[in-house]
Amino acid sequence: MAMKMGRWLAAAGILAAVAATGAKAQTVAPSGPLEAREQQESFTLLMENDKFNGTDKWYTSGAKLILSRPAPATPAFIVSPLIAANQWIFDQPGRNRYELALGQNIYEPNDESLNPPDPRDRPYAAWAYLSATAVAENRGQQNTLEVQLGVVGPWALGKEIQDVVHTLIGSDQPKGWGSQLPNEPGLLVGLSRRWRSTPVPVVGGIGIDVVPFVGVAVGNVQTYANLGAQLRLGSALRADFGSPRVRPAGGAAIPLMRNEFGWYVFAGAEGWVVARDIFLDGSTFEDSPSVSKESVVGEWSVGFVAYVPGGRFNATYIKRSEEFSSQPNAFEYGSASLTFAF
Repeated sequence: MAMKMGRWLAAAGILAAVAATGAKAQTVAPSGPLEAREQQESFTLLMENDKFNGTDKWYTSGAKLILSRPAPATPAFIVSPLIAANQWIFDQPGRNRYELALGQNIYEPNDESLNPPDPRDRPYAAWAYLSATAVAENRGQQNTLEVQLGVVGPWALGKEIQDVVHTLIGSDQPKGWGSQLPNEPGLLVGLSRRWRSTPVPVVGGIGIDVVPFVGVAVGNVQTYANLGAQLRLGSALRADFGSPRVRPAGGAAIPLMRNEFGWYVFAGAEGWVVARDIFLDGSTFEDSPSVSKESVVGEWSVGFVAYVPGGRFNATYIKRSEEFSSQPNAFEYGSASLTFAF
């Protein structure tokens, strides 16, 4: 396991080093056609699911519906403190905007037919939440501060949502939801910083760049620190800072939309050190199912992004290392997001 993680973290370090070198290159103008005619607001549906890879286990589903808006001169009360805190923490000039989101994550063991579930496997659990995110960015840097507030347990409706989905797709119903983690209110605060190097031209309007990032999340739901990078090739590198993800520290913010066509493909590596994960460690205040978590976890990812006037589509394949000691192997899942400007 240590050798695997050494390779993951080494890959992330190599990509970050390439980014530092690429940032010094001045062969491509810092502006591009996709920076023109920005839309004011957008909706994004972001989904992460192992069904994209034909499985149904462990981290089985994550969904997030996101409203993204430029921050007005006098932001609404709910986001004004976040924007002020983001500016104070990072102390970096940039364009301010914010995101409001509704999300849910679902976790389950490998064998859904067992009742009670295997105590050595990941427990059944669900996390439903509301979140607010402050975003500040300029041409070379994006900083985000996200606060998620919600509930873990039956009130998160993981069983009900999964039963409906399994009925629609004709899958068997999981048997062990009666053993899920109990209700517990949850708070999660995530900080993330991403850098964007100056693209190096390849051919025509196609360039290559690297987007390294670091982040930290703190809360009774999850506490971790992460670092990684994406290597990108395409024509829309100035359109965003990479791919959004469900986790509060690790993904890029939803981009401001452009009325242009563009695309890029990417490969990424990321590692994080985990101090707390309620979905593995079990409930904070009550006895509950739990497993022995791995403190260091890594991911590889590949995917693509496509822009059309007023819209954006992203698809990502992800392979994640073992998250708990009795997990028999690494696992795979997919992530997809669709954004509409209005």
